[in-house]
Amino acid sequence: MRIDELFLAEAKKKIAEGETEEVIEELLAFLKPVMNSSRYDEIVMQSARLNRAKRDFNMGLLPGETYRIECNKINQGLLYLLDKYYKRDTREMPVPEAPEESAGISREKIIGSSNLTPIAWLKKGMTASKAVCKVQLPDGSSGTGFLIEGGRVMTNFHVLGSANAATGAQLAFDYEADENGQIKKQFFYKLRAETWQGNKGLDYAIVEVDESGSERPLSDWGVLSLNKAYRPEAGRYLTIVQHPSGRPKELAYDRVTGVQGPFLLYRTDTEPGSSGSPVFDENWQVVALHHGSLTGKDANRGTLMKAIFP
Repeated sequence: MRIDELFLAEAKKKIAEGETEEVIEELLAFLKPVMNSSRYDEIVMQSARLNRAKRDFNMGLLPGETYRIECNKINQGLLYLLDKYYKRDTREMPVPEAPEESAGISREKIIGSSNLTPIAWLKKGMTASKAVCKVQLPDGSSGTGFLIEGGRVMTNFHVLGSANAATGAQLAFDYEADENGQIKKQFFYKLRAETWQGNKGLDYAIVEVDESGSERPLSDWGVLSLNKAYRPEAGRYLTIVQHPSGRPKELAYDRVTGVQGPFLLYRTDTEPGSSGSPVFDENWQVVALHHGSLTGKDANRGTLMKAIFP
């Protein structure tokens, strides 16, 4: 039984969308004719691991954060198995002869505009992401924020709508999982509420950070560069670093779909809790402040930096 490219792509898409159980069921059905194979046994083990985690979570024996980490590990395990099986299958397949160019097939090509990117782009992104933090409010709700020049944090007005709201809020930095899936130690900061400023229409709030009493200086996290001259063009890629639903730091990327006055429209995924996230261009400069989605349309929306800082 071979895992072909189409099956691989569809399985990876479903895992990314949280449909892990469906992928496991499809893999077990796919491998049923060879039930005595190691492949089948490995998938059965992942299925049992997922069922056990769900049972413990539903019984209150497994905290929500630990459950999410366990599910993430299971997903990573499935992705590893899928890639392993696919690579082994393709190695076993006969290598076709190079096609003749006269047959209408050439070697390689750029499809549309090039999206080839130097590998250093990843390292730059990791550096930029350090300045992104979780904004925690006394009522248990949360959003996302990021550091800009002057020791200030920017987020949405609907996250921090007044100096009073800033009084009880705190920022959590380094709330993310390491390469082993373990949650790193967080570092917390309060805000200088008296410095709060904001605009409801553009949905932004800016306030100075109080680093007194914190374990690490605020400068350890850096500041983000703002692109105030960004030209919105459909098809350009955007990346959003965020704390979706209050979870540890994650990112999503997709394309620009348009512009709506002072707002940028895009398909990049977000969830509640992502409000106040930085929207990055291809050079890891902030071009917009994410704040919501358009009702009834497949588009998220953020306030352009050039509208906030004309």
